Amino acid sequence: MNPQSNDRVLKNLLGITSKEDLERVEEIRFERLVEAAVARFDADHRFSSNDILWLHKFWLDDVFT
Repeated sequence: MNPQSNDRVLKNLLGITSKEDLERVEEIRFERLVEAAVARFDADHRFSSNDILWLHKFWLDDVFT
């Protein structure tokens, strides 16, 4: 937790201390993730653990440590 946020926000690489600001960043990045995932995977794709790791990394890797 980030002590500057009164323990309401996880420590992050962006220095965000507002819960609402961090949620907005996550939302924007999630929208980008959906676009990238639609381009990367077709309807018949069988997800592997590596795919799940890729999804998570694409979404949040540059936000959290």
